[in-house]
Amino acid sequence: EIKAVHFVDVARLASPSLPVYLSLIDVEYVGGTVASFLLPAPVVSDERFQELNKQRPVRPMVRLTGNIQGLVIDALQVPEAAEQIVRLIAGQPVMSARGAEIGGALHGSIDCPVPTNGAPHVSKFSEDSTSEQVVVADRLLLKIFRQVEPGVHPEVEVGRFLAQQARFPHAAPLVGTLYYRRRGADPVILADLQRFIVSEGTAWNATVDDLSRYFERVLALPAEQRQAPSGPQLPLSLDAEEPPPL
Repeated sequence: EIKAVHFVDVARLASPSLPVYLSLIDVEYVGGTVASFLLPAPVVSDERFQELNKQRPVRPMVRLTGNIQGLVIDALQVPEAAEQIVRLIAGQPVMSARGAEIGGALHGSIDCPVPTNGAPHVSKFSEDSTSEQVVVADRLLLKIFRQVEPGVHPEVEVGRFLAQQARFPHAAPLVGTLYYRRRGADPVILADLQRFIVSEGTAWNATVDDLSRYFERVLALPAEQRQAPSGPQLPLSLDAEEPPPL
């Protein structure tokens, strides 16, 4: 149960056409624990909200009045806002209200095509309990982390190792990260940017397909080569034997 919510810091992205705010929020629970969350939110007009709501249901968080007017909604439900976050990762950092730096670190090339009609190339919004994701130009996957904390982020570190050191070809390469850095404190990873790989199925389907091909090869062998070893054998006793032919 939530006891209180506190705004820790906020920064506005540089685009004059659409106000987009990145806010860090501390949520205090009744049990005494505190968790930090990232809230990326643009302020859209009523007309833009109706356009977005026709594509998929969108729930506004709050309506602003005053110098900035409009509806505050989730950033990754607005293609222009998601594109601004990608540009922040690839471009110059911004300063927050408390003097912290929010910026990006590139680990690979961003090769998104420039739209000819001015419309952002953003699609396929999805979310789960830990992150929100959109696909940019069918080439990049932008993942915003919901709950954040200072220090090393496992997903980012594993992605960096696989891409830069192991040169592992069977994982989506890490392209960039978005960080929040305040003087005297460890940086906080807010988002990462990966190369988008079109799904070719699940791990379960790949395992079943590999097993099917294996048994097909076994059944194609002569009968005498398809016999299993007789008698119980301990796994460690097999290390000195030659593997059976496939």
